[in-house]
Amino acid sequence: MPALSDIAVVILNWNGQKWLETFLPSVVAHSGDAAIVVADNASTDTSVAWLRQYFPQVQCICLENNYGFAEGYNRALQQIQQPYYLLLNSDVEVSPHYLEPLLEMLHTQPHIAACQPKVLAQQAPQHFEYAGAAGGFLDILAYPFCRGRIFEVCEYDRQQYDDAVEIFGQAVALCSFGASCIIGGAVLTAIFCQYGGNRPLLAAQKCGLRHCGMSAIGGVSYGAAALWQRQILLKHISIFGTTGR
Repeated sequence: MPALSDIAVVILNWNGQKWLETFLPSVVAHSGDAAIVVADNASTDTSVAWLRQYFPQVQCICLENNYGFAEGYNRALQQIQQPYYLLLNSDVEVSPHYLEPLLEMLHTQPHIAACQPKVLAQQAPQHFEYAGAAGGFLDILAYPFCRGRIFEVCEYDRQQYDDAVEIFGQAVALCSFGASCIIGGAVLTAIFCQYGGNRPLLAAQKCGLRHCGMSAIGGVSYGAAALWQRQILLKHISIFGTTGR
């Protein structure tokens, strides 16, 4: 079993000081010896100064431009030496011992490319969160749904999904994987930089985190839904072709 020092918790930030103030303390408190890294996408607020003042133990990678989600993470990961990564949104509250089950799964089952915990809603912590829940799937028409969430209905968490299963996709709010997944210096594909991601087959895990949801874009919008559906369809075609087989 790898030590917690073998994993880096990487948080991408752009003008998100209010989210760091709210949720970074839980990450620091519950990550043990794991490296905690904030990759800053050329913020124009005081995020970096605040981070250096109040959390000097957190590594800050300052990118020279706002590279967006995919390239921002790719550039940051190139500067990190740990063999395992957890990509974590800045609006996620973590729970005690959240890293151990993910690290154990990646270590003991090397055929798994990446894994996620179940994602609960910050505002309603007994319910699954819309984006991610207990793992993502596609129906026969390539419409995305999750264990724990169908359309707008998020289920009450009764531990009904506290098992590890293969899934189609996972929440980019929190995604753990090994450095071996990086090919040609990149782990995320720019065309899938929002609402979809470049996702291999993954496994869900039962430890739970709480996610604020759509805070990064200010709430649910038709534009976000359109981007999500476009990315899902492109990913479906890239895997199965235009015939769906």
